[in-house]
Amino acid sequence: MAKGVKRGGKARPQVRRKALAPKKTAARAEAGEASLKRQLAASRLRESESRAQQAATAEILKVIARSPSDVQPAFDCIVRNASKLCKVPMATVILLDGAMLHLASSSLDIKRMVRFNKLWPMPIERAGVQGIVARDRKLANVRDVESDK
Repeated sequence: MAKGVKRGGKARPQVRRKALAPKKTAARAEAGEASLKRQLAASRLRESESRAQQAATAEILKVIARSPSDVQPAFDCIVRNASKLCKVPMATVILLDGAMLHLASSSLDIKRMVRFNKLWPMPIERAGVQGIVARDRKLANVRDVESDK
């Protein structure tokens, strides 16, 4: 008969707990360490991205302060920083004027974009993803520029 511990008037059998095998303990420790390393890397990445966004914002605000009456330098700074922050080859600022869209700035060299530049201004209904963004007032991330998807 197993020895019991009496609590509340009833005897309960003692249960011996097995010590975890050293291999399982080491595996759990390694898994915990790997998880912490992933969390630390993710945290460092978020911090780095936040610093980059703050630096871009500061640069844009300095440009605006230097030329408050000329918006073109600010638009150029916005597309340059957006392209860098989003790690994309092209960013644009497009202005909506009634039912027409106007290209204000692009991060690509204008000489390389001759055909693209000839499209502007364009009616909102013919503007593809730019028209959808202007119409719906929502951001869009276009994964394939050639198919607008």
